[in-house]
Parts: sequence; C-alpha cells; structure tokens
Amino acid sequence: MKGKCILLISPEAWGVSFVSKHHYAMELAKENIVYFLNPATSPKGSKMDISVQEESENLFVINYRNLLPRINSIPPLLRHRLYKNQAKKIQDHLKINEFDVIWSFDPYRYNDQKMWKAKKRLYHCVDFHINAKQEQTMINSSDLTLVISEVMMDYFKKIPAQFKVIGHGFNPTNDLTDIKVPGSNKLKAVYVGNVSGLLAIRRLIELAIDHPTVDFILIGPYSFKEKNPFTTFGNIYLIGKIKAQLIPSYLKYSSINLLLLKDRKGVPNSNSHKLMAYFDSGKVTLSDDLIDYKNANTNLIELAKNSDEFKARFKAIINHLDEYNNPEKEKIRRQFAKENTYAEKLNEISNLLYFENNEAHI
Repeated sequence: MKGKCILLISPEAWGVSFVSKHHYAMELAKENIVYFLNPATSPKGSKMDISVQEESENLFVINYRNLLPRINSIPPLLRHRLYKNQAKKIQDHLKINEFDVIWSFDPYRYNDQKMWKAKKRLYHCVDFHINAKQEQTMINSSDLTLVISEVMMDYFKKIPAQFKVIGHGFNPTNDLTDIKVPGSNKLKAVYVGNVSGLLAIRRLIELAIDHPTVDFILIGPYSFKEKNPFTTFGNIYLIGKIKAQLIPSYLKYSSINLLLLKDRKGVPNSNSHKLMAYFDSGKVTLSDDLIDYKNANTNLIELAKNSDEFKARFKAIINHLDEYNNPEKEKIRRQFAKENTYAEKLNEISNLLYFENNEAHI
C-alpha cells in the first residue's frame, strides 16, 4: 500500500491508549497520507470548527463538532442528510476531491459510506454492535468488510456482502523503557484492558485473596461509579492508562498474563486485541474460553471454560511457572506474534482490495 490518500474513521479518539485503529493508522502512514477522523465533539453554534493537527509525518488527526446534538437519535432521512453535509464540509476543508480509501471502524457515524467521494470503501468490524440496521447500511455501502473472527462471519451471514476474516494485529517494539513495577512480590500477574468495562472484577479479587504472594497489575482505563473496589487489597495495583509503547515494558516483568472477561449477556468471547502483546512477551497467558483459539497450540494459550476452572488453572500455573514459561514455549508464543504484525495484516488487506483502473494493490 503506497502513495494513497486514506481517511480512517475511528470511534476512539487519538490519545494515550492505542488499539487497532491507531496502530493501522501509524502503519499506513509509513507509505501513505492518512487522515484520522476523531469522534465529533458537542455542537457549538452552527459551525463544525474543523481543525487538522499533524501527529507525525504523513499522519493527520481531524477534530470537528457535530452540526446537531445526538445525531444518531434523529429520524434516518435527516440523519443521513446531516452526515452527508458534514462529510462534504470535512472533505472540502481538506481540499481533497476524492480519497483513495475510506477505512471505517465506526458503524454509527457516516454509516452510508457512499456519502464520501472515494475510490474504495472499507468497513473494519472489530466488535459486536447492537444496532444491526445501521451496521447493515455500513456493510452494504462498503466494497469490503473485514471482521476479526470467524464467529462474526456467522453473525453477519444473512447480510449479503463481501466478508473476509483478518485477525488482530501486533505492533512490535524493541524499545523497552526502564520502569518500576509496583508491589513487593516476585510473582506478577498482568491484565491489560478496560478495567471497569470488561474485567471480571469479582473473580480477580478472589484470585488476589487466594494468592497473596502474587501482585496483580491492572493496566488500562478505569472509572468506578462508586468507590474503587480494590482499595482494601494490598496486592492489586491500578496503573491506569499508559502509552501503548510502554505496555511491553510492563509485560517484561509479568509472570502470567490474564484475560478475565465478565459476561456480556450472550456476546461470545471470540478474540482479543491484547493477546498479541501477551504472546510477544513470551509469558504464559490464561484466558476465559475464546472461540478463535479453541484449537490453538496448547503451548500458546491456556483457556478456562468457567470461573472455577480459571481459578484452578491459575493455581496450577503459579505452582509450576518454570514449566509454563520454559524457553521452548516462550519461543512459540513470540513467533506467533511476529507472524501477526500490522505490517503482515496490511499486506493481507492489500491483496483483497483492488482499484478499478488496474493500479497496484493499495
């Protein structure tokens, strides 16, 4: 993918915590011009207040205001007109007659992708969404839809469109920072992710009580409606948001990586973005059952079918860490991560999407 002008639409703003949208933007910007469209801020008068900030070479972040509040709650026809008007204003502001690619991760904004002037339109679905009608419009107006799991293929099977599975990517780094990990215990169990959103908090507390010689390090955003549930536990440490580049530095000190997912009311656990960083650390990962990894090499990941099995497996791993983290198994995990870098994923995507005028793959 070289020399293209790409608009990447993200439901998560450019900031400290990076996920797939941000990593793809940075990888694309190595050989293309990339505009990263942040979520809109609240309206103020009748102006969109569009501004463009250069984040790095070839990468620009767009900020803007919606023309009306709560656009997604208004009738579909008016909503479409507003989004189409906003899309035109953004494109006119950038002085770009036609993008080479619209690459959207957000099914709820500009969900009719044809409102943008572009050669190709791509929808990248990395999670399950509740508004099927808006998402169907997004899929039907895209040239290609990417999903991160075979489970999603089954979920979307009634919607006629071109679908491909592209699993989560990984951004490798050898630039580790010298950090001090909290806690006095030698053993460290690390969780990376949304602490107050996806983490099975009660189960983590039970693990901390049962294993006082293990420090539990929680990395990621958190916001508790009431008091912090971890304040009375001396071996649980909240790190909060950190720069994505620092995550490998913390995982360097991990003894075991954790993926403890709370029940999301029928939404299956299929995959997780954080797993690639876990694998790259080489250390054992213990997770709730993940459909996409059910047939994976047993040396790659340990899966538990329920809470009791999770706690039993945690105990077994802690008691036999040398076996679970031996050099051969660490090599298998790191190799798997290296085979799934964002550069590799971008090559896969480039081979799926063509330009009609027989140009090279994007």
